[in-house]
Amino acid sequence: MPWIRMISFEEATGLLKAQYEAAIKRAGRIWKIVAIMSQNPRALKASMDFYGTLMHGESPLSRGRREMLATVVSATNHCTY
Repeated sequence: MPWIRMISFEEATGLLKAQYEAAIKRAGRIWKIVAIMSQNPRALKASMDFYGTLMHGESPLSRGRREMLATVVSATNHCTY
């Protein structure tokens, strides 16, 4: 099984620390999907910006429908959502 070192909140500095703090503010914790990107804070920020645009940006789909689609995709992929 592959293993990627995840940088802890206590070890984080700079952009990664800012992203972790934003994650805690947003979700009350740092989910593993966020921590797994800790080796590349710029990619983590881009990913979270993209997610924010998809889920909260202007769209013909309601927020509820977007959440529903995310849930169905996660279930299809056997991911915990």
